[in-house]
Amino acid sequence: MKVSLPKQNITMMTKEPLLPLVPKALIKELDKSNSVSHKCCTVLANADSPKCKLSVCILMGREDIHTILTWLDNVLRVSEGMNITDIGPKCTMVKTMM
Repeated sequence: MKVSLPKQNITMMTKEPLLPLVPKALIKELDKSNSVSHKCCTVLANADSPKCKLSVCILMGREDIHTILTWLDNVLRVSEGMNITDIGPKCTMVKTMM
């Protein structure tokens, strides 16, 4: 029985991976033009607990997958830190980050 190896497609080998292991430099500095800041509680059960400020980049529409995953992680952190459980306020908060 003769065994032959499949031909490798050269174009597939030259493509950049969908999710590279090392993220590219995303945004060097977050300022008022490319980010939004939210104050989040450090203790979720206590509204009077000390607050911390989270700055989240605003999506522009041409971001890579690392930026989108980081953005989603930050959205979840902000919604937990602000103790938002209802869908209405959560949608309003997410719209400020898009």
